[in-house]
Amino acid sequence: MVISLDRKIIYTVIGLIIVVAAAAGGYYAFRPARVIKIGAVGPLSAPGASIQGIELKKGIEMAIEDVNEAGGVLGRKIELIFEDTMGMPEKGRAALEKLIKKDKVVGVVGEYHSSVVLAEIEVAHKYGIPFIDGSGWSDAIREKGYREVFATSPYNTGNAEHVARFIKYAGFRNIVCIAEDTDYGINLAERIGAALERLGVGAKYQYEVVSRTATDYTPTLLKYREMEPRPDLLVIAVTPPGGFLIIKQAYEIGLSPETICYEVTGAGDRYTELWPAVGEAGKYLIFFTPYNPSAKLTELGERVRAKYKEKYGEEPTYIVFNGYDCALAMIEAIKKAGSTDPDKIIAALEDLEIEGTRGIIKFSKESGPYWHQWLEVPVFTCQYHDANLRNDEATILYPEKFATGKLIRPS
Repeated sequence: MVISLDRKIIYTVIGLIIVVAAAAGGYYAFRPARVIKIGAVGPLSAPGASIQGIELKKGIEMAIEDVNEAGGVLGRKIELIFEDTMGMPEKGRAALEKLIKKDKVVGVVGEYHSSVVLAEIEVAHKYGIPFIDGSGWSDAIREKGYREVFATSPYNTGNAEHVARFIKYAGFRNIVCIAEDTDYGINLAERIGAALERLGVGAKYQYEVVSRTATDYTPTLLKYREMEPRPDLLVIAVTPPGGFLIIKQAYEIGLSPETICYEVTGAGDRYTELWPAVGEAGKYLIFFTPYNPSAKLTELGERVRAKYKEKYGEEPTYIVFNGYDCALAMIEAIKKAGSTDPDKIIAALEDLEIEGTRGIIKFSKESGPYWHQWLEVPVFTCQYHDANLRNDEATILYPEKFATGKLIRPS
């Protein structure tokens, strides 16, 4: 009897242990995640624009750091998982699959190359995951009309409108555009022409598509040196290093500075890369940029700028702000939704209105190139009146309300 009773007690205890263990296992299996995972993508290595990808990553990381230091979102910290897409669409597609299916992110931000964004958003659309384009400018991204896709970056239609208005304002009459063989380059070249026509500028305009990765553009440039009359403006829609090489080679063959170069990819403000690549060829260079240190930032933007300069010892580029803003918008949408459910985050993004680094971010519901786009993202045209200047020493030419000087033409 004693042995039988002991066995009963033992079996009872074992049963209780099993029940408690099962309950504990269930608790740990089903309790809310300790972190909220956000994915990010961009080119960190060749053949992509790795310098720009690294800048984008820094901006995204700073936004995550700031939010986590303030206590996180919904009582949880944000965990960032960044994938290098190398500027290759197939890498971008694979990165999104990994982030969504394996890492279980609730949203994805970033990217630099438009062709890669176009591949990535197909995956985001397939799985219904919110995606905020950090620096892809092609209108084709917006024109998909996907509910999941938003953009805090500049966009080609808006940029082309700015470029066309500046051309009209400055009085250029014979314009050639050299565009890279990507969705971004071709789309921008087409939109500039359409904007010039819509504004009734009356200038002669043509564009030619070239390889983004070419190492010699002189055959193309020689055609325009021999053109009669010679172009008075050479619009360069080719991302570095190709775009910088065009500036240098145009100078070497004597096309510029008589024909002024207008760099429109946003790379012209990256003076630490520009001047070693172009040298004296950068004198009189006009450049399009979504940021200039002389332009006013928001209160948040000034804090981000100061923190970046302290952390990295240099002035941030617009891509840093792009990265910060796209990450901030995703985080604020999670907060507004009060949930990590993708559908609720997307709904929150559609009605979001927050202060970003350069203005009030809200997303358009107008179709076409304006779909889910931050329409008021600021852009500028500036000029280096001499070689080896910092971007804060450049003259803001346009818009007029921000102008700090007038266009200087070579004498």
